[in-house]
Amino acid sequence: MIRSQIVKRAIAGAGAAALAVGALAGCSQVASLGPVSGAAANTMQIATDNILIAKKVNVLAGVVCTQKDDKSTECKGETVDGQPIISTGTVPVNETHTMSPGGTPTAAADGILEINMVVKVGDKTIYTGPAQKLLDEGAVK
Repeated sequence: MIRSQIVKRAIAGAGAAALAVGALAGCSQVASLGPVSGAAANTMQIATDNILIAKKVNVLAGVVCTQKDDKSTECKGETVDGQPIISTGTVPVNETHTMSPGGTPTAAADGILEINMVVKVGDKTIYTGPAQKLLDEGAVK
């Protein structure tokens, strides 16, 4: 009888440990699904996509972003009703850091994630502000 209680407790303890490990593994897997960026064009594309989703814009052609020599980035796409989607952004000249995917400040040329951007659909501005805010908000949803 005592032996069966020990075995039951051992099995229950092993099950609890397995659940705890599974829960922790799930957290790290979910966290790794957040947007990871590093180049201005990638940052702008992810941020633009996030605001288009948040504003429920029906997109026909997803935005394609290009980085220009003057440190500006432009993204262009189209809505289902033919309106242009244009997102523009600039990297502050004096910005010298960014956040790595794990949240640790790291050196990054010209502060890649600290992009100030404007997103327009047709003639309506739907967002003005930092790209990082859109990345953070999109990662939570």
